[in-house]
Amino acid sequence: MMGPMVNAVASLSVWLQLAFVQSVTTAAAKEYDYIIVGGGTAGLVLANRLSANAAVQVLVLEAGGNDLVDPRSVIPALWQSALGTTLDWDYLTTPQPGLNSRAIGQPQGRSLGGSSAINGLAYIPPSAIGIDQWSKLGNNNWDWDTLEPYYTKSRNVTYPTAATSAYLGLDATLQSGSAGPVHVSYSGKLDEPIPAAWLQAFQQLGWGGSANPFSGKVTGGFTCAGTIDAASQTRSHAGTAYYAPVATRANLEVRTGALVEKILLRKEGADVVAYGVRFTAGNETVSVAASKDVILAAGAFGSPKLLELSGIGSKKILEPLGIEVVVESPSVGQNLQDHLMTGISYEVIDGLETLDDLRRQVPEAIQAAMEEYQQNRTGPFTIGGIGSFAVMPVPDFQTDEGKAELEQLLEKNGPNPSSNQPIEQEYFDFVKSIVSSRDEGSAAFWITPVQTNFTVNGSAAQVGQTPQPGNYLTIGATLLHPFSRGHSHITSNDASARPAIDTQYFSNALDAEVFARHIQFIERLAQSPPLRALIKDPVNGRRINAPLAAAHTLEQARAWAKAGSVSNWHPVGTCAMLPREKGGVVGGDLRVHGVERGLRVVDSSVIPVITRANTQSTVYAVAERAADIILGEG
Repeated sequence: MMGPMVNAVASLSVWLQLAFVQSVTTAAAKEYDYIIVGGGTAGLVLANRLSANAAVQVLVLEAGGNDLVDPRSVIPALWQSALGTTLDWDYLTTPQPGLNSRAIGQPQGRSLGGSSAINGLAYIPPSAIGIDQWSKLGNNNWDWDTLEPYYTKSRNVTYPTAATSAYLGLDATLQSGSAGPVHVSYSGKLDEPIPAAWLQAFQQLGWGGSANPFSGKVTGGFTCAGTIDAASQTRSHAGTAYYAPVATRANLEVRTGALVEKILLRKEGADVVAYGVRFTAGNETVSVAASKDVILAAGAFGSPKLLELSGIGSKKILEPLGIEVVVESPSVGQNLQDHLMTGISYEVIDGLETLDDLRRQVPEAIQAAMEEYQQNRTGPFTIGGIGSFAVMPVPDFQTDEGKAELEQLLEKNGPNPSSNQPIEQEYFDFVKSIVSSRDEGSAAFWITPVQTNFTVNGSAAQVGQTPQPGNYLTIGATLLHPFSRGHSHITSNDASARPAIDTQYFSNALDAEVFARHIQFIERLAQSPPLRALIKDPVNGRRINAPLAAAHTLEQARAWAKAGSVSNWHPVGTCAMLPREKGGVVGGDLRVHGVERGLRVVDSSVIPVITRANTQSTVYAVAERAADIILGEG
């Protein structure tokens, strides 16, 4: 950030220091029962739940800092300003052939709270059928009925007034929420035209949505919630929700600036056991022991990296790097799945309020927004990433002609025989069932009142940079269930080196074909009467990245999918929870296959099949369930 935004953030930082009590870590303990590697979304859930027993000593090691009062994390609308900073690992994929050889940004949180502290704040539960697939793949007691209570346990939902709920298409009486740690709420005012126009557009197109987005079975348009505390209008994340309230527990130590280099393993007869970790903090190298478990919660790229650095992985990866193979586990780092997103930014009618002046850092707009936020907790600074959402099949595949076309595409582009993943056919069959169904969604759609640049080659921070003159809204699409899968592996035995992340977007051509048809639906949405009334000219008017950003024809949509798609920042699967014979890295108890005791993984990397929606809510639920599993073992 530059110019007036720097001044605004500095002013807000001073205000936040006064408005919030900064948490401090406890004194160091000498012995630990549990060592949690990563103080992010999952790690801090575990820290809270495991340390509830005062007799249990818990250590959390976080490579980033304690940034609980950083405005870029606290203020909902400033979330994009955290990308590419010290709050973000700021990973990049290798150049992707399917995306015109662009390297795609993969932000991951690098502070207390992890990615929940820098994401777009959307809170969208998954589909029941998607979670049930985890169980069908061999994970007993990991189905919707078992996991759904943990979604409820983790959240605390605040509903709008009756009038606003009606305007947003919500029915609070149908929705579930507990007094959980994570605050979830809905933004929206009766004088904002976009949310109502969004719902009306889907209704007129025959895809009216649900008044209960938490039901596990939703298609059509709806209003989604965000992880925002309705009372303070600040972001609610794992750091503020799970850690801050218990930061003074004597049996919980959280050490920031600690980079874990290796899991300490030893042989006990024929068995391999984990007994601690080695980490660096400044110029200090420290080894610490865990009497019960080391729990990796370092994310989809960090957790497989640590396993490989410690000798757990494929010998083809480890031996050339001089790393002794302790446990041969060729699926570590494999099975990487991610959501791709794109969008088209249309110029809006005069007088429609957007966030473009804030994105352009117009001093007057920033000052006005800052003052309104500080004084009233209202205004543009209270807006997160997405408030209006939809889940859709491909409408064109629902006709007889479309079904025949889809069948031809499926026959032409089957499972990848060279993937060497035992689960390849089962995974393909599941995604095929989703793409073929009218009742399940293969893409999400969303709208945001600001222009966006999706042609970037590099850091995800660039998506919100170089704004153009004019005011815009962006209608976006996200590919929810890709056929393609990639991998993430170390390329060095240096713990500070970055892994090579190859997401292999569009490596199965089916993804490009399915996504192109969804992108065409963006144009249909823009031309629907409710949204057309807000856009100057949805067909021939100004749009960002014209003329490339167009999908009037299938060929245009295919070209834009390659030129204008980026990650939606939801990587999962690299330490998949599956039976070992199916390519699993951990079992249903989250213990690492091949390690007799002392080592688990609990984060997005264990998700075996990517969820239908943003992964944040699912990581919270998985961590809550993992805590119960661990506590149940004593």
